[in-house]
Amino acid sequence: MSTTRNKVLLGFGAILLLAMLLCGAGIYSLNKTAENAGRMNTESVLPLGDAGEAADAFQRVRVNVYAMIADAGNGSAIDAFAKSIDEFSGTVDKKLADFEQYTASSDKDEKQALETMKTGWAKYKGKIPQVEQLARAGKRAEALSFTINELKPIALSLSDATNTLVTSNETQARDLSTLTLKTADSAIKLMFLLLFVGLVAGIIGGLVIVRGVTAGIEGLTNEAQHLVAAAMAGQLQTRGDPTKIPAEFRPIIVGINNCLDTLIAPLNKAAVYIDRISKGDIPPKITDSYQGDSNTIKQSLNECIDAVQRLVDDAAMLSTAAVNGQFATRADVSKHQGDFRKIVVGVNATLDTVVEKMFWYESLLDALPFPISVTDSRTVRRHLRRCQKGRQRNPEAGSAYYCHLPEDRQRRPDGTAGNQACREAVGTG
Repeated sequence: MSTTRNKVLLGFGAILLLAMLLCGAGIYSLNKTAENAGRMNTESVLPLGDAGEAADAFQRVRVNVYAMIADAGNGSAIDAFAKSIDEFSGTVDKKLADFEQYTASSDKDEKQALETMKTGWAKYKGKIPQVEQLARAGKRAEALSFTINELKPIALSLSDATNTLVTSNETQARDLSTLTLKTADSAIKLMFLLLFVGLVAGIIGGLVIVRGVTAGIEGLTNEAQHLVAAAMAGQLQTRGDPTKIPAEFRPIIVGINNCLDTLIAPLNKAAVYIDRISKGDIPPKITDSYQGDSNTIKQSLNECIDAVQRLVDDAAMLSTAAVNGQFATRADVSKHQGDFRKIVVGVNATLDTVVEKMFWYESLLDALPFPISVTDSRTVRRHLRRCQKGRQRNPEAGSAYYCHLPEDRQRRPDGTAGNQACREAVGTG
């Protein structure tokens, strides 16, 4: 799953990077737009305003000069016009200074026009007192002639210089406006491009992730069905193949395989032990460490081994006791449970019956008026009377008698066939 996580993180990282690029492009474009707008304001709009106000104030100065000439000889009127001329002259001076401060153009024509304006205005302003002097003296014609010959050429040159400055700044404003629009257009195109790339990258990344997850789920489903079919068929050694599954989902199949190994190991152990027990080979108790239900299986199997071993031990003990003539020995029923207890109870009851019959035969034989040796207990009851009636003198023992039995029932004390089934020396009396 780590691969899927890495893919998802990579996808989110790519989207985040694109978002950052998009934001960066937008911020850069906005900054450039603001910068161009600021330049247009400081280098074009404000200078244009200053130039316009300076030109307007200059025209007002000219109007007042001509008004002063028209009212030549009228001192009070000339004083008013002179005052207005001073006020508007101050405006011209200030606006020209502002224009020179704001403008940062390297255009030679603009710089030359600015210098022409400053020089021409200084000349024009310097000649106004002469016009005022002629007007106060009532010399209207001379004042008008001086104005037309001296001031008008300067005014025309100032007007041309003003037009040059206005045209230059208008050109700069248009250029900056065009640059601003291009910057904004480029920013919009770049943002749309980044959005498109982000959308395509998101779709492709999503498809890759979906495809990987789908392939992983299909692989897991197929391997799970394979394991289920194998389990239903009793093929408990079958395991899932991690190589058929994408790397990020392989730990799931590996975990399932490990789980099956852990689950089936005690079952296989139990199967081997049960097979050995069924063949009479009692194995040692299981000492391997298991957890949970597997440990319960281990404990149950160990208890089964103990139960069968106790049964075998008691059988061996009874056999040994019988061989040693300890006919009163019995197995301890309390050591066994269930059907095993029934077996032990049955064996004890059988021994009780056999021993009881044996004692009965012994008492019966003890009651006979002659000694007898029994070598075949199965023929005792059938041949006991025959032996009693058919006593014959033993030619080899002199006064001894022997009990003669059929050949198929004759056995020696060691169990091998012989001429006599039982033989005993008895007194003749």
